[in-house]
Amino acid sequence: KLRIRKKPISDFISALKDYANLKH
Repeated sequence: KLRIRKKPISDFISALKDYANLKH
């Protein structure tokens, strides 16, 4: 689900969201 984008920050945020969903 990880997609490389021009902005690493947005990619990092999306990764954090996926991690939070897994923790829930």
